[in-house]
Amino acid sequence: MAADPYLRAIYALISTGDWKTIADETSLPLRDRVGVAVRNFDDVELSNWLERQMSEAIKTGDIEGIVLTGITDRMVDILTKYIEKYGDYQSATLIMSYAAPLYINDYRCSQWREVYQDLLNTNKRFIDRCRFDVASTRKSRQRDGTTVIKPPPRQVTLRCVRCDTVLTNDLSN
Repeated sequence: MAADPYLRAIYALISTGDWKTIADETSLPLRDRVGVAVRNFDDVELSNWLERQMSEAIKTGDIEGIVLTGITDRMVDILTKYIEKYGDYQSATLIMSYAAPLYINDYRCSQWREVYQDLLNTNKRFIDRCRFDVASTRKSRQRDGTTVIKPPPRQVTLRCVRCDTVLTNDLSN
């Protein structure tokens, strides 16, 4: 029973009769704990509990906390700590590609984007880089049709597959 968090939570509820023990059981997924809190806490207690959970998610970089923060600056704070903890720029950039810079204008998001683009270039994932640039430019379109991210100029570079040498560098042609 000690290994299963759900059994521990049920035992805690039976022995104490308090739903707060389940909501505070950190080994349970956040979505389950939020469900318990929403159904069993009054408004003031729920607001305080949600604020504590958001603060904890930001402090630990728990991306499950994005459900609580929504698309806000606090989501960027969670992803910042997540990157510090795991060094995973790709996940943070792909999550933020739906929101930044269209809804969130934070310099950290643009930095993550540049680091991710450099990572793709370093690993010679040029086609994936182009797909990312095109898709994120499309996602940054406002209601009037203008894009927040300006598309990069069209580029054609021929490279040797074997030695990665640029075959031509004639920018005028």
